[in-house]
Amino acid sequence: MVRKLLRFHEGRREQLIDLLAAPGSEFLSKAEIAARLGVHICTLRRHLTQEVWAEALRRRELPTEDELRQVDRAMIAEAKAGNVGAARLVYGRLQEIAARHVGEDDLPGEAELEEALALVRNR
Repeated sequence: MVRKLLRFHEGRREQLIDLLAAPGSEFLSKAEIAARLGVHICTLRRHLTQEVWAEALRRRELPTEDELRQVDRAMIAEAKAGNVGAARLVYGRLQEIAARHVGEDDLPGEAELEEALALVRNR
């Protein structure tokens, strides 16, 4: 019994949360979830706490990396087509990303951004 609890705590909690956060998991029974995790249903019931459900719901609401990539690609395509608003969003997003990786002094200035926007407008 102690061994099963230790195994659950070692990594199954994360697996449980990931499984509950996955699309379509709301259609799984507790027995199916327990089987996928390789634990007894009683063990699963002990670990289905409010904290686990809350974390699974939080993760379910977050956009996935693939969804964000699709949005980024669509914005870039719009910017290339001459949509100035999309271009500003793209450059704003680039500034956010750059700010995480370099110092503020290394970011492009207002004049450089305006020049890039002018290039996008002329396409």
